[in-house]
Amino acid sequence: MIILKNVCKSYNGKQVLKNLNIEIKQNKITCIVGKLGIGKTTLLSVLANLEEIESGEIINYANKVSFVFQRDTLIPNTRGFDNFKYIIDGINDKKALKRLVDEYLKKFEMFDKKYEYKEFHHMI
Repeated sequence: MIILKNVCKSYNGKQVLKNLNIEIKQNKITCIVGKLGIGKTTLLSVLANLEEIESGEIINYANKVSFVFQRDTLIPNTRGFDNFKYIIDGINDKKALKRLVDEYLKKFEMFDKKYEYKEFHHMI
């Protein structure tokens, strides 16, 4: 579980997260819904350690957090398979890594783009 207590974050003087309190339970799907500019992406960036909070506390923060950006963030001139391979951490066995990447490609209905560059890049 990840617990946020009174988390605050602002950009250029505009407060995006103000005293945010939330519990994110382990092995549960958490959906973040809201209007444009309300802080959804900021929250995810904070949880993924891409942004630092200004105040507040994040408790039990040992979990790995991943998410898909709204914008195109694939690695240019890289095959679909390799884009997934780069984000999978801690698997040294090449066969196990290939099985896992294939599983994700199938899950996201991109298996047929596994070795493509341009077409895969434009799908996201």
